[in-house]
Amino acid sequence: MLIAVLILIAVGLYVCIKKEVHASSKCVIRGRPALHIGVALMLGGFLAVLLPAAFDALGLLRDFVGSLLLSIATMFASLVYVAVIMFSEKRRQADEIKRSAPEDKGKT
Repeated sequence: MLIAVLILIAVGLYVCIKKEVHASSKCVIRGRPALHIGVALMLGGFLAVLLPAAFDALGLLRDFVGSLLLSIATMFASLVYVAVIMFSEKRRQADEIKRSAPEDKGKT
């Protein structure tokens, strides 16, 4: 689990530094949305470690399975958020391409 958290944080840091994400072979996300993706990945990694530790310190979650499930749920939630950002940015880019394409329907 620690390796997954470290990978999540490292990927988030890499995305924040490069400010570029290849969502697919045709879609590249750059700039502010890429920065949001990087921050979401890093935050998911940090929270996957900190939330179970905080709940254990407060006495709310004492067993290993519960803390493991909380950690997995936190990482999954950050990945879902990243997917939502990617899909919305991909749709925005497709709409932008569609608007910028010349209207040749009536000029034939």
